[in-house]
Amino acid sequence: MRWQCPSPSLVKVNVDVYGIYRNSCMGFGGVVRDHFGLWRKGFAVQFDGGDALIMEFLEFKKGLQHAWELGEQHIICESDCCDVVNAITNGDDRGSILHLHHDFVLNIQGLIHKDWQVDLHVIPREAITMVHTIVS
Repeated sequence: MRWQCPSPSLVKVNVDVYGIYRNSCMGFGGVVRDHFGLWRKGFAVQFDGGDALIMEFLEFKKGLQHAWELGEQHIICESDCCDVVNAITNGDDRGSILHLHHDFVLNIQGLIHKDWQVDLHVIPREAITMVHTIVS
């Protein structure tokens, strides 16, 4: 499985969470790339400890904010976290732990509903190796 370039009018934002358990560190990172696969922006954030699900929400927020700041109009945002993608796209009606993060869901939905087109996709972890390189 490899990363695939988007169509010419699109950019891809790939995001992922990481944990360094021996040091109790967590973080997330991402990369914005164009239809040639060229790097437009990259980011990585590390915290002492944390909650993996919150990190998943924060990575989406940060990735979308970077794409917005770059002036992009058509975005595909990819992650390997099905629960977060479903919570954002379907609303936070599943109960359980996602209900605890309702504010994150609403915040990201607010970003998505700006004057641009954003599609969220779940992809296999192996397809976002560039993000793993950034955050490692």
